[in-house]
Amino acid sequence: MASYIVENPETVDYATKYCVKTTDGVSYQVPKEFFQLHQNLVRRKLTLNKQFDIPIDSKTMEHLVHLLEKIVILSAQAVEEEIKGTSNNQPKWMEGLNKKQLKFVHGCLGITSWEGKDVIPFYPNPQPEVGQVVWAKIVGVTDTQGTAHLLEYGRREGTIPNTEATRRRVRSMGRVFKVGKNEAVQVVRIDAAKGYIDLSKKQVTPTEAKNCEIKYKRGNEVRSVLCHVADTCELPATEVMEQIAYPLYEKEAGKDAFEWLYLINQLNQDGKTDEMEKILGPLNLSEKLTTTLLDVLKNAMRRKVVTILAEVELECYECDGVEVIREVLKSARRFAEKESPDIPVSFSIIGPPRYGLRARTDMKEEALLLFAKVIEKMKIEVAQKKGLMSVKVPPQITGDDGDKQGDENDKQDDDQDEDDD
Repeated sequence: MASYIVENPETVDYATKYCVKTTDGVSYQVPKEFFQLHQNLVRRKLTLNKQFDIPIDSKTMEHLVHLLEKIVILSAQAVEEEIKGTSNNQPKWMEGLNKKQLKFVHGCLGITSWEGKDVIPFYPNPQPEVGQVVWAKIVGVTDTQGTAHLLEYGRREGTIPNTEATRRRVRSMGRVFKVGKNEAVQVVRIDAAKGYIDLSKKQVTPTEAKNCEIKYKRGNEVRSVLCHVADTCELPATEVMEQIAYPLYEKEAGKDAFEWLYLINQLNQDGKTDEMEKILGPLNLSEKLTTTLLDVLKNAMRRKVVTILAEVELECYECDGVEVIREVLKSARRFAEKESPDIPVSFSIIGPPRYGLRARTDMKEEALLLFAKVIEKMKIEVAQKKGLMSVKVPPQITGDDGDKQGDENDKQDDDQDEDDD
């Protein structure tokens, strides 16, 4: 292997190479193609015409450069054993690295997990079907095509021809695809014999793209939970996916494993063991695996926090009408705190005579019932004090404000991208 150590960083040809400095002060000049798999370096560092620091020492750098040289000359598959070590454990030269150093090395080698969890398919079928919309990560762009990894199907590689990139006329594929960005694409052709998958971006509608992203996030959550269960039980992640996730995906049409795991968690928290056993029973899981799964689900799949709103009008034309309304609101707040301390209900003035009730909680059904009781209590007290009350907006769930804001921000970003194009 050639030596990449350089004495004077100023002599480095930054057009084809870049210069890095290790933690022990040794400088290396390395061809840029060695680090094309590290997306952060590609975006931020490889355009710099000066030396920058890396979080590893020269001894680790020697091992890393040796592997990168082989990857460029041969392929990543040719050095897979050297990268993963034995039994999917880290090689000895990486055992002493801290989290930051491991992240840098992982990024340079183009891997995200030493146990191969990122290449475990989400679904029982390891290959998508023609016409299906899938979530993919762009890993390469040329003048004629884009290359993407299908994240839901074990990072299988697919290509997006320039004719399937966009319906608009563009001068460069780089204006359509950005390396490292995730996109929703449609499978248009599959060559099972050669393993080729042709994809299309222009045939995907915005609604399909949004639904595909949601589906990917749910599937990724399922895989993440079960990989954590596998680590705890010291079992292969693939085996746990085959025992739990894949049967749940096939259990009922239109219902995915995420919904089943969420339901299992809710039944467990509500103490409905009989109904939970009807779901888990056919899976034939061991006692240890079942216990671990339920423990992980308690933290991983909590109930969604929702906002519940209601609006009422309070009127009282007696001499002390203002004090009557104030006392009714205070009494209602005390009643809500006493009735259900876990559901904080706030009262606000929208504009006299209209007042609002608001609560954010993960106990949706209990909160709706509490709102009904509070409103009924207010009606009784107002009537006793010769006032009037009417419900203008009954208790209803408005969803998560954060999600709405996120959707608005996404829309603004999309509009900005279109303007840039």
